Amino acid sequence: ALVAGILMSIEQKKYVTKSNESDEQPKIISTNNLVDSKRVFLNKSFNNKESALEFIAQQSVETNVSDSFNSVFEGLKARESESSTGMENGIAIPHVSDKSISNASLIVIKMDNEIEWPSLDGKPTNFLISILVPENNGEAHLNILANLSRKLMDKEFTNQLISSNSKEEIVNLLSGVNKK
Repeated sequence: ALVAGILMSIEQKKYVTKSNESDEQPKIISTNNLVDSKRVFLNKSFNNKESALEFIAQQSVETNVSDSFNSVFEGLKARESESSTGMENGIAIPHVSDKSISNASLIVIKMDNEIEWPSLDGKPTNFLISILVPENNGEAHLNILANLSRKLMDKEFTNQLISSNSKEEIVNLLSGVNKK
């Protein structure tokens, strides 16, 4: 999973635009401040990857992360068309950087069903952790992706995450509160 995270981070550099016009350095962001219970969804069912991406885009607007469903949806689809964000153990990390996104955020979805999503272990997906980052915040985007990938390397963490049945437990795990 670590190698997958590193490879995904390297691959992501192709799609991240760095702002050379600003003297401002992007701030380093961990997953601690990115997730809250209003962006965690349990017991969702989707027919396919596209319907899951559509739900993420819709929730990005409804939870005030983005002001454009179309920008987020098209960005997620474009990223997936380049290479899949499916990891291992039923987890995928769809991500997008877009000017319509106001704050770096995670949208987390635990599904009732499994859907086909090309992954490193060839297994279907039932848990999504979507990373949404404002445009020109490439270093933060890569940092979040790398930090999340490191967390997913820990089998105990991953098992706790995918077996969680409450929004609060998922928020605590992704925020690092439940580290043992």
